[in-house]
Amino acid sequence: MDAGIDPKRIDYLFFTHLHADHILGYPEYAFMRSVWGATEPARVFGPIGTGNMVAGARQFNSVHIKALPEFMENVLSEGKNTGAQVEGIRRGFDSEVKEIDGGGVVLETDAFTVTATPVLHSVPSFAFRVDSRYGSVVVSGDTAPSLDVVDLAMNADVLIHEATLSELSWRGMNNIKLSEGLRSDYEKNRSGHTSTVELGKIARRAKVKKLVAYHLPTFASELASQQMLKTQLSSAPFSSTLKADHIAAIKRYYKDPLYLAEPMMVIKVGD
Repeated sequence: MDAGIDPKRIDYLFFTHLHADHILGYPEYAFMRSVWGATEPARVFGPIGTGNMVAGARQFNSVHIKALPEFMENVLSEGKNTGAQVEGIRRGFDSEVKEIDGGGVVLETDAFTVTATPVLHSVPSFAFRVDSRYGSVVVSGDTAPSLDVVDLAMNADVLIHEATLSELSWRGMNNIKLSEGLRSDYEKNRSGHTSTVELGKIARRAKVKKLVAYHLPTFASELASQQMLKTQLSSAPFSSTLKADHIAAIKRYYKDPLYLAEPMMVIKVGD
């Protein structure tokens, strides 16, 4: 909404995984899409369980949906017949769900292709690559360092990859190395997240043209030591010092354009 995007113009939604911090916006999205006049279901893609999440969002809005006829009659249409409008708004809450249970192409249209690959997290999680005439964009989802993400992102125009762990917390948590023994090493990394150091290695190895680091840390994720926790509690959630440390750690391995994600940021794809 802040970006000026009419929610009913969004044709497809992709969920990397179903942790709360990645899905809590959906009930409000469904509500806004509906009241803005969407008359066709949205098309939603995500891991097993996405259908239950979408159904739960409708239940979450059930009182509002039930009250729509009276609302439309008395407030919006000044007593005019609004049956068709009511049904349209009700359909706007609906979604066609495709649950993903493996890698490969999950959507192909005349304009773009979306490819998924499973990644290493504490719940089923996916990375997505979108290829179109404009270029290629990869979103990692929440993941420990993954060679599958490297393969998916190879030569991409933009890689948007999580960087939840700073170098200090990475050392403190004995985070995994980006190696061929990745899957067995993952057992040592219960966080299911990637450090700045490892992200630099991933981006360089995948030869991506631009890197956007997102899912950046707050003090709550910086639990490597009590001293660091005290430091973070006394400063802003993501301080300028921590930002500088993030950039320096990633740049140690990745020398091309790097951005730390911020709300409303716009990244150009391709030239």
